[in-house]
Amino acid sequence: MRVAILFGSFLFLLIQGSSQLFSSSSQIIQESYTISIPSLRLSLPLTYAPIKNGQWVVSNQKTAFIGEGYAEPGKRGVTVIFAHAKNSLFAKLPLLREKQTVIIYSDTFTYTYKIQERKIILPSNVSFLRENSTTNTLMIFTCFGKDDTYRILYKATLEEKIKRENVTAAVTSA
Repeated sequence: MRVAILFGSFLFLLIQGSSQLFSSSSQIIQESYTISIPSLRLSLPLTYAPIKNGQWVVSNQKTAFIGEGYAEPGKRGVTVIFAHAKNSLFAKLPLLREKQTVIIYSDTFTYTYKIQERKIILPSNVSFLRENSTTNTLMIFTCFGKDDTYRILYKATLEEKIKRENVTAAVTSA
């Protein structure tokens, strides 16, 4: 199976080699999520990017995206998050370094990831999309370089998962 992924002005073509990749075409995310990168003073809502006609459907809204067919944040497997390299989105992402923290907030949990790896890749290099994981792995990427010639990719591992018990109490008492 071939899957084309349109992101920005580039088209990723992925030849499916694993039945697990994009295995859930009817995936529905049950919670709302926010990504926070404290070192960049960046916080964005995460929106589900479904696949339609073999492409992730994205918008120009002020949001980052969770790619369909991948694990939800905090779940076993690979979570793929991406956004445009615009000022209000992931333009500052290249300043992120190894060992820095990425936090994802859901309705019920806070997930803290630590950056393990940073790569600059060509848009045609989609091997990271085929990565399987039995742990909780986060892949974050955006366009990079003059005319978005490259992609900057970060791989992070889940360091901490904390239940947000006080969220419900705070909302009901307001």
